[in-house]
Amino acid sequence: MSEKLHLKLVLGDFAVSPQEVLLVARHGRISEEIEDPDAIRRELYRAVQQIHAKEHIQFRCHIDIGIIAADIAVSRIYHYQGEIRRVAYPQLGASNARNFQPKPHEIRLLQVAGCLAELASNPPSRPRGLSLIMHELSEYATAEDLRIQKSTLYPVPLLPLEDGKRLIANFLTVIARCASLPDESLPPCDLDERWGHHGNDYSKCRTACRVRNICHQWKQAKEDYIRIFTANNAALSHPE
Repeated sequence: MSEKLHLKLVLGDFAVSPQEVLLVARHGRISEEIEDPDAIRRELYRAVQQIHAKEHIQFRCHIDIGIIAADIAVSRIYHYQGEIRRVAYPQLGASNARNFQPKPHEIRLLQVAGCLAELASNPPSRPRGLSLIMHELSEYATAEDLRIQKSTLYPVPLLPLEDGKRLIANFLTVIARCASLPDESLPPCDLDERWGHHGNDYSKCRTACRVRNICHQWKQAKEDYIRIFTANNAALSHPE
């Protein structure tokens, strides 16, 4: 009988791939260097968070499904009149490129948050609903001047509690089944998990992934890009 896996997770882990969760668990959060895009994004997040600071909630929840036990730290969600909300803040250029609608991983994360909030409440209390607030920022936004162009509220379906528990259990089960695999054999991130969109299949991997400098999938993608770029340049330099 295999040993039970114990993990410390954050709510955001339910919006990423099992590969990223396990690489973080094994190696910690790794960054090649402090990059300006990351620093700016952190500053923007703190500024956006201040808008909703009074509604911010955080708590911990323990989930045990037999083969895996997870302590989950929940934060970066907001309580408004009985509803659970989360905030997204794409900048104007990014929002146009990604089709300004909630993505599957954003919906999944909010549905998990709703379930965990119900499980953690004492006495049990079901949220009235879920929604994603998207503040569309100017491409020139700074922490001092966010330049919010538009704010839109997108309702997200609130799952029945048993369906939410099943969603969480299925995700944790995949992690448990992959836990014995070496890094290079972990299941690759799909397009949604990479925040991919037309013209940029690896949007997240470039600056936002917590383990991008040890990810074999991202390493291979970069090598493929360099190979194709080099071949195209060679062809242009030596036309037939």
